[in-house]
Amino acid sequence: MIWCKIIHKILNIDDKSSKIIFEATNMWEDVYMNEHVNNQIRPNMTLHCHVFNMLGKYGVVCSKLNIYNIIENTFFSDNYKKELVLFEKTQKIYYTLLKFVNLCKIKRTSVKVNTDLTLNEISVNDKNTVCIYQNNAIYYFSVCDLINICNSALIFSYEFFAEPYIPKNPYTNIPFTKGILLKIYDSIRYSTYKMPILLELFYRQQFDIELFLLKYEPIIRDECIDSFMKKGDIDEKCDYIHELLSMKYYYKSLFIHEYFPKDILAKAFEPILYNYILAEHSLLSTQKRWKKKCIMKYMLRKFIDENPTFGRKQTLFRKPQFGVSNTKRVTYTNFMCNYIPIDKNITIPKDREKAKEFFKYINEYESESEDSDDESDSGGDETHIIPLYDGGSESNNDNQLTPIPNTSDTTNEIIMDDLFKNDSEWDDLINDTDSVS
Repeated sequence: MIWCKIIHKILNIDDKSSKIIFEATNMWEDVYMNEHVNNQIRPNMTLHCHVFNMLGKYGVVCSKLNIYNIIENTFFSDNYKKELVLFEKTQKIYYTLLKFVNLCKIKRTSVKVNTDLTLNEISVNDKNTVCIYQNNAIYYFSVCDLINICNSALIFSYEFFAEPYIPKNPYTNIPFTKGILLKIYDSIRYSTYKMPILLELFYRQQFDIELFLLKYEPIIRDECIDSFMKKGDIDEKCDYIHELLSMKYYYKSLFIHEYFPKDILAKAFEPILYNYILAEHSLLSTQKRWKKKCIMKYMLRKFIDENPTFGRKQTLFRKPQFGVSNTKRVTYTNFMCNYIPIDKNITIPKDREKAKEFFKYINEYESESEDSDDESDSGGDETHIIPLYDGGSESNNDNQLTPIPNTSDTTNEIIMDDLFKNDSEWDDLINDTDSVS
């Protein structure tokens, strides 16, 4: 309404005609049939029709920015396009008044929150401090807190299905407006912090959450997976690890005791679990997901070969000494927690011969797993019992199985041909990556 009054003043529409336009219920009888009003609006009819649409006089209220769709129409002459200058002039006056009003409100409003989310005092003059005015109150945030708030909102998901929402004020649970989001974006860009990739992409879609999800869902999914690996619940990670082990990618099996420490299990399987989740839940191309699955299988086989007893419960006992009376059998119980960690940087070799050995190593246990369910069931127990005789200890590792070689050269050659083909990249979803600082 204010913008419409401004444009009436610029177009020299008198107060009487302006009042008639605002209160008109029948545009034909009240405006077009009124000679006095019609003579004033006739020189800039296109711009006035746009004002009528904004006021809902034709039944549907439209945005004032829709004038660009009208003015830039190729069927309109240049005379109509000159009206765009008047429109931009009103925009400048309107937003100057809004800025002045907001500055007045901020000066007369008291500070509601001046601490960060960890209740530490915020320095107002610090370059990493952001002042946000919302709902007649002033809130001070640190840039670090705003980054976490935005990331938590844009990365929100359920079972890796992205469900992002507009970042909200944590003190009121009210979504930030586009003006506030733009201020947050500028504050992060000119701070000492790195711009989050999801906030950068959200900015490129004019903070439209639906367009953001529609266009960048593959990137959001990968960011959700990365966040899960860094901050995910240990119980959920262990559930995925047990799911991974139940698929029997290898004819040997690890027997993880039900009371085995979950933190040690999650840390040991972290690189394997990461590639497994990418292969199963990512929205990457089929070939890239296949590569992640191959790396996961290679890591899994290497881990099992190097740590065959990991995860078992170990029982140690000392027999009564011969000839000593009143001695009892002493029993000790612990878990097999020691392991040789897997290199996180394992990739498919680029050299053809090394890649061939890589896939041959995988194909061995792929074919063996089909014929070895019975062997794996009888290959070991969850509880590993080691007797101690006279203070000494002996370890029983006779349950290890010997790999069965697989020499399928035809399969290897097919895999090698597919590996060295040029796959299509999806990185073009992120244009102008240099702007992410």
